[in-house]
Amino acid sequence: MSTIQEYAAAGDIAGIERELAKGVSVNDLDENYDTALGRAAISPDAGLETLRFLLSEGAHIHPNEGEEWTSVLWYALVGEDNEKLRLLVDAQPNPREFQDDLAFSLSRDLKDSIAMARILFEAGGHPDLLNWSGLMVAAAVGSKADVERELAAGGNPLECDEYGKTPFAMSLLDGDLGKIELLSSVSDLNARGEFRQAPLHYAIEADQPEVVHWLIQHGEELNEKDEFGKTPLILAATRGATECVRHLLQGGARIDVTDKRDRTAAEIKANFEEIHSSMADPPPLLDDKFFERMSQLGGEPAITAASNLEIVRLLVDYGADLQEISDYM
Repeated sequence: MSTIQEYAAAGDIAGIERELAKGVSVNDLDENYDTALGRAAISPDAGLETLRFLLSEGAHIHPNEGEEWTSVLWYALVGEDNEKLRLLVDAQPNPREFQDDLAFSLSRDLKDSIAMARILFEAGGHPDLLNWSGLMVAAAVGSKADVERELAAGGNPLECDEYGKTPFAMSLLDGDLGKIELLSSVSDLNARGEFRQAPLHYAIEADQPEVVHWLIQHGEELNEKDEFGKTPLILAATRGATECVRHLLQGGARIDVTDKRDRTAAEIKANFEEIHSSMADPPPLLDDKFFERMSQLGGEPAITAASNLEIVRLLVDYGADLQEISDYM
């Protein structure tokens, strides 16, 4: 028998109505402390109409005020659904409650983090919620003119937020080349993020191929590793950022640099099974011992391409040898 949370995750409004008719509270928690609204917020199968229905029935954004349960907003952030996020922000009376959830999102450099910040500010949130200066806000969600005004007013381009992002890094996530060019002329381009992210890492996190191309044209180091050993090429491959991979390879990024990521053997094997099935004359499938070894050591970009066959083809075109990898086992 399905629960109200399961009906919500499936976007089954009729099922939710049946549970409510039985006397189930719209704010009931399941064994994982999830509400129906939380499950709908994170599930790709539940649309905006499901969230609107639950809110109309009295679902709370923070169903356990005063207790340390996760806000429903966090689920929308993790699900990276900006439309759901905007709906939920508009539905709560106090945008300040959004602070911790958005800060968590920004700390993870989610692809849509800048868009989420924009939603917060449009919903009435103050930059102080994130401890951002006026220049940071302008760099992240403003225009080039806004950045110029903040710099003229004494804004410090060398400051950073609690996660090590400078205004220049924020502009890279946003992707506005006008702001990027302006801030690059007054910023420390050697500054690195909390996890030693270089400018190319930020541009790739947000899947900004034009920014990646601009950075390469302006001499950014192609093979610099972050704290986790990811080069820009490895990061782009794992993110499925095809056009970023293309620019990096055309710019001369090395395909033989490895990282030290903690990947499971199953994830790596799934990549190779898909690659294998797509090849006209495939090499023998790699054995489990090899995958276990690679999961411990970290893989080359060809192994970390997140099952994106177009990226794998690009890597092979630039010298990744799948047959040699197979023979290595």
